[in-house]
Amino acid sequence: MRETFMAVRKTGPQPGAELVEMALPESLGPQEVLIKVDLAAICASDVHVYDWASNIAASPFPLPVTMGHEFTGTVLRTGEGVKTLVEGDRVSGETHLPCGECYQCQTGEQHRCQNLRLLGRHINGCMADYAVLPEICARRIPSDIPLEQAALMEPLGVAVHAVDKGGVSGETVVILGCGAIGLMAIGVAKVFGALRIYATSHSPAKLERALQMGAYRALKVGSDDVVGEILAETDQEGVGVVIEMSGNPEAIVQGFQILRKGGTYVGVGIPTGPVELELVSSVIYREAIYTGIHGRRMWDTWIKAERLLSWGLIDLSPIIGKRFSLKEFEAGFAEAKSSTPGRVLLGLEPGE
Repeated sequence: MRETFMAVRKTGPQPGAELVEMALPESLGPQEVLIKVDLAAICASDVHVYDWASNIAASPFPLPVTMGHEFTGTVLRTGEGVKTLVEGDRVSGETHLPCGECYQCQTGEQHRCQNLRLLGRHINGCMADYAVLPEICARRIPSDIPLEQAALMEPLGVAVHAVDKGGVSGETVVILGCGAIGLMAIGVAKVFGALRIYATSHSPAKLERALQMGAYRALKVGSDDVVGEILAETDQEGVGVVIEMSGNPEAIVQGFQILRKGGTYVGVGIPTGPVELELVSSVIYREAIYTGIHGRRMWDTWIKAERLLSWGLIDLSPIIGKRFSLKEFEAGFAEAKSSTPGRVLLGLEPGE
């Protein structure tokens, strides 16, 4: 094993990152594992950190830090007290690092921990050749899940959590926003029994992938009359479930306009600005159920996501984007910020 490795590090409060040589630890702490990272994916939140966006600058975290939280790899060593992992296990990354002591942690809601820390923000992440992680941040996964799709287990879990919260079985559903997690949510909603799924996006390429993932109709924001067409096709009732993935304030409001009275609205996307909502007509008189979601339920969501992939019930191939080596991380982030659909991967070259 090499004594040093390379990692993509956020070294200061400004745009960009650096490829830094780091030393492999001689020993591991209690409940720590050493992972050989095969692939790491670039999430939109990683782009925000990379660009040092205003929302990131307003909530600073310790620097320097190794970036990244979506990955797959192999356990090389385990520290004292590790119980769930052994050398050779294939793993994927759980972003949440709960305290284990607060009310939420003690009542089965670790993902809502009051003292929650995040992989790639508060502790070193996975955009590296190797990663030393707390045991709870490395989830053992079935060996039959394809490598590239295993790297996307974390965002798939978000999609599963959102669709689960929506209660989509037997319902008409709209997914607002067709980024990677929105596209995953389409596939999950199909498996979970949605009768008809509408998808919206500004991007024709993403809408094409939405159809591949199982959408009934894919509507282009800005040219199609999203509200009018969905209401017309639902006898003016609207859809039973809205899952908002874009974070666009206009789309958030639009979601309530197409939500059936008594329907369920699941908020996932982080708003890019203030949201002005007419509360009485949108929520109160509509008796709408609104719920936000944060990450994945530990470990209920994971089990469902693993079975979706391992049992061949969902295929994430349409969501996988270009792959770059770790040293090409700058090109990888440029690709992630482009309009090209697909989750960008960093790490092993194909065939390695």
